[in-house]
Amino acid sequence: MYFLGSGLCFAAGVNTQEFIKTATVSYKTQFSVDTNLTTWNKMMDNLILFGKLWELYGFQPVYKMTRKGSHIHIADDTGIKGDLVTTASSQNRKIFYARGNIDHWAIPSFIAANVVFIFDYQYSQNRIDGKIAIYVKGDNSIPDLLVWMVSDRLLVRIESRFAKNMADVKKIIFDIMNAPDKPRRMLTGEMLTDFNSLFGKPPEK
Repeated sequence: MYFLGSGLCFAAGVNTQEFIKTATVSYKTQFSVDTNLTTWNKMMDNLILFGKLWELYGFQPVYKMTRKGSHIHIADDTGIKGDLVTTASSQNRKIFYARGNIDHWAIPSFIAANVVFIFDYQYSQNRIDGKIAIYVKGDNSIPDLLVWMVSDRLLVRIESRFAKNMADVKKIIFDIMNAPDKPRRMLTGEMLTDFNSLFGKPPEK
């Protein structure tokens, strides 16, 4: 997706509840990750660092994340490019809003769309159990019609992408918790400083 606007301005007028009611496509599923609430929230609150680890681990698709003002610009090698901003954040919930275009071989249209991601989760018995809801709506009436026309195909793509991404997310989180020197050795400069600040420095020899 290539997301229009800059900073929070493109999300300032978003009413999440109204967006959900009028969304053209919605997808919901559950997930679980063997981690604690602190580590999970640090990941959710530091997407650029996590995106860098994703890239260094060689997972697919390759996500490139860069900070642009108060939002994050995301691009991957399947043709999705865009901007993402956090609109709500608490210990057990994160809401992200994004706006942009879908340009992918599996979706036979160039679609300007808005997306809301809602993560709700709880910690219990050494793991995070949560639900994600994804809502998609065209940028105006014509793109919204295109979203509706390819909705079945779009849902298949969302489901496949989320399942695969979560499997790889779990691998990174496992290493952060159990073998932090592995991701630490991959990082340099500011990203290494941020990792050590969030997850602790290596013990002094």
